[in-house]
Amino acid sequence: MERLEFLAEHVSEVGGITGGGLGKLLGAPDLSPLELLIRESVQNSWDARREDETSIHFNVEFKEIRNEELTAFRNHITSGLTPASPEPLKKLGTGSKQDVLIVSDRNTKGLGGTTRSDVHTEGTSDFVNFVFMIGETKPSTDHQGSASGGSYGYGRSSFFRASRAKTILVHSRALVEGQLESRFVGISWQDKYHNNETKVIYTGRHWWGVRDENQRFGPLVGDDADTLAMSLGMDVATNHESGTTVMILDPVLEPYLAEENDGDRAVPDVSPQDQIVSSIIWNCWPRIIDEAIKFSVRWNGESIEIPDIRRHPRLRVFVRAYDAIRKTESSSAMASSFDIKLKRPKRLLGQLGVAKRPFEKGGDTLAFSCPVGDDEPLRHVALMRNTRLILKYVPMKVAPVEGEQFAGVFLTDREVEGIFQRSEPPSHDDWVAAHLSTRVERSHINVAFDRIEKKTRQFITPSPTNIATTYHRSVAGLADQLAGALPGLDTTSRGKQARNSPLSSGGSSARKPKVTLGTPTRRVEDGRTLQEIPFNIKHLRLTSGSTLIFEARVVIAGGGKESKSVTSFEQPVFRRVVFGSEDVQQDSLNQPEVTLQVPADITEGLLLLEQPSDCFVELAIKTESFTDDETGEVA
Repeated sequence: MERLEFLAEHVSEVGGITGGGLGKLLGAPDLSPLELLIRESVQNSWDARREDETSIHFNVEFKEIRNEELTAFRNHITSGLTPASPEPLKKLGTGSKQDVLIVSDRNTKGLGGTTRSDVHTEGTSDFVNFVFMIGETKPSTDHQGSASGGSYGYGRSSFFRASRAKTILVHSRALVEGQLESRFVGISWQDKYHNNETKVIYTGRHWWGVRDENQRFGPLVGDDADTLAMSLGMDVATNHESGTTVMILDPVLEPYLAEENDGDRAVPDVSPQDQIVSSIIWNCWPRIIDEAIKFSVRWNGESIEIPDIRRHPRLRVFVRAYDAIRKTESSSAMASSFDIKLKRPKRLLGQLGVAKRPFEKGGDTLAFSCPVGDDEPLRHVALMRNTRLILKYVPMKVAPVEGEQFAGVFLTDREVEGIFQRSEPPSHDDWVAAHLSTRVERSHINVAFDRIEKKTRQFITPSPTNIATTYHRSVAGLADQLAGALPGLDTTSRGKQARNSPLSSGGSSARKPKVTLGTPTRRVEDGRTLQEIPFNIKHLRLTSGSTLIFEARVVIAGGGKESKSVTSFEQPVFRRVVFGSEDVQQDSLNQPEVTLQVPADITEGLLLLEQPSDCFVELAIKTESFTDDETGEVA
């Protein structure tokens, strides 16, 4: 195997950007080094997916290279350093082990194209753009017409920020002139420095590679590239696979770099494993549930589980909103979708899905990347383009109803997403109208945010009442059905004397007593969601009282109600009925329906309803009057 050459770039007579300057391309991001690494590298991998594959694999592995692997590292990487080399490089491999973090993808194109940065060639230049060039932009759209990521520089910088040594080793297998070719190269970005003896100034940019027969510097290629990478402990693409593997030397495992913490930022106590998994699920969950990106995480040889997104205590409400956009869940009281439109010019900007569910504190053990704390309800909309990777979680101005939380997803329309992409900063974590040059394009961003806020408020704001009045069964007929569920009550039609009075005929034209519901009070008690529902009764004149039937049903997808015969749903049940200070009918409760006969002198009451979590309940009410010869006690 050919020995690697360590190449340190000289500052030319016209200067040039330094390695330290390249590292500052990131500015001062709010994200931790590991979260930024996940966001950027997943975006890079998705942009590089192969046209003939339906999904990609993305893998993260932490390991300690020792013994033979550490020996190979010293022989091939650090042996070529000179006394003038930067100290961070000279420290590598000096102990009994070397920590590394390996990020790899498969079913991607790899870093193909020419390996020469000084000669123009047609076609892709992925290798030279990633390894040598600065600020080269990616194609604006991918093979599916979606706007892709930004420049190579920003995503590449995230690898170096995640390395204390600012050094990475890269193996890539790509299609070159119709054949798969493996390539290996090392890259390091250090601060500018000089050689005290020769007075030569170095930019701080370094590479490990080999020279060809014409003495041009480039990567190690072919079987030698595979052999070297595997000897260092890298899991590389071989045979018919394509993809890229990046080994990050001396990775930053803390939430923030010491030099980036100004003392005002609280440093959370979170493991690097949780940082990585949390970053994956909160930034990439749409592609996880689509099965378009398959993730794996390993830590010192042990697999780390990626949680089920649809069961995640926080993310599942975003998933429900996303399902509303994808039309896999019909609009209902729990989730709905809206078109977000621009009126002049008339354009569809995208689709917004919004969903809500009860809020309970705690339960999220992977909350590092969550936009809210454990004791805060969600009130956010996730922004994304058709990459289906989360750009940002934007908090809405409207507050959730007490005891609830809501979440939304906004997905740009393909016809206009190029405008949204151009509005993004280099970190592609926001849409900024001021970045666009024309008033019409700026209006796309401003109108989108305004309409998202308004449609979310429209969905979240509760209606004054939610009383169903479309159950046309007679009280007698419904009471017959309830007799078995309410033992000890003589409420069946067979137990009553038939009458011809229009007040008790059950006909739709007869006047009915009126029940008005007050504002429910929600509370969570021992893991149960309880609703206290006050109500008022307006009895008809010249009657002895009113028969009331309350029926609680889960509102299911599409706005329908749960049938009694459906057993796949957990049912809501009444736990208490209170008139004044008196509990009534306690032995007959714990059912989804309750029938009460209320004397005319009682006009107020309270229902206590227990509802299943993660659902909404509709309360249907049926009323009839009774006279003196019918039962007039509270049942």
